[in-house]
Amino acid sequence: MSIAKYIVFMLGIIYHRTTSIRFSRDILAIGIPYYKISMTLGSCKRSILFMEEKVWPTVRLNRVIDIYYKSSNSEIKVSQVNIYLITNNTDCIAFSDVGVGLSEFKATMFYATNTCATYYRLTIFTCDK
Repeated sequence: MSIAKYIVFMLGIIYHRTTSIRFSRDILAIGIPYYKISMTLGSCKRSILFMEEKVWPTVRLNRVIDIYYKSSNSEIKVSQVNIYLITNNTDCIAFSDVGVGLSEFKATMFYATNTCATYYRLTIFTCDK
């Protein structure tokens, strides 16, 4: 990666840090060489609106994951979003421009470089009935 591309990438991360809502991140378990990481935004989770699970093969480059969800019913609001990872690298961070509390949710996750196979689970919750 050239120095110019690296600078542009870092400026993008700095921009996101100053204008976005950051997910809280917890390392749930350490089992060398893998870590269980949970990233959460919001607090209330009564029922699941959406769930996605994936296993990704080895990744040698940076990966940026865009998350977008929109409820078909505008009365249903997103109240919590949880990203769960099992990976060999803890260099990951997630941001949302609007946060929770709306029927539409957008977020971006920056994922680590040079990782082995990774388990990813996204769960979107609501407190509405």
